[in-house]
Amino acid sequence: EAEMLMGIEKDMQNERLTFEQQNLFKELKNAVTLGQIDMFGAQDLQEIINKGDLDQAELILDGIEATADATVDVAEKQADAAVDVATQQRYSARDVALLDKQSKQVLLNIEKAMQSDVLDAQSADLLATLANGLALGQLDATTAISIQRSIARGEFSVAQTQLSGIRAQADATVDVAEAQADATVDVAEE
Repeated sequence: EAEMLMGIEKDMQNERLTFEQQNLFKELKNAVTLGQIDMFGAQDLQEIINKGDLDQAELILDGIEATADATVDVAEKQADAAVDVATQQRYSARDVALLDKQSKQVLLNIEKAMQSDVLDAQSADLLATLANGLALGQLDATTAISIQRSIARGEFSVAQTQLSGIRAQADATVDVAEAQADATVDVAEE
């Protein structure tokens, strides 16, 4: 590969090259450097450029670039799909299905943040708690975004306080629902 790059550099230094040929050699050099083309393909393309068949060379380089872009797109879609699968495995399908579109997007963003290698344990724990609260419908997307920003800024005590308040509110809602159910049973027994 190093020899191939040196050969391309040598061809680029040829004073007889047209501006277009120089640009094509630069694109070829980038493609080789990025591993988008193998040595044999690069040699063939180098010969095409040297022969002056610039339209064909441009077409080949466009194809290499399109293939590279498609590969990146596929990789991004696979990563998003993996996060979606992880989210669905973590939360019940019913919980996720009940979320609105914005909440689903926030949940997806939280999951992506949790996949990051740079998260410390406290951030990961707070994000997991946030994602659970969102999936269970204990908070809305706007509140989740606010808490997520607090976590991202390192304001862990603020995020913990907000999450504790949401958890307390959810517990109180459950307590009220249980009391109402008990009262309904008592009335029915009378």
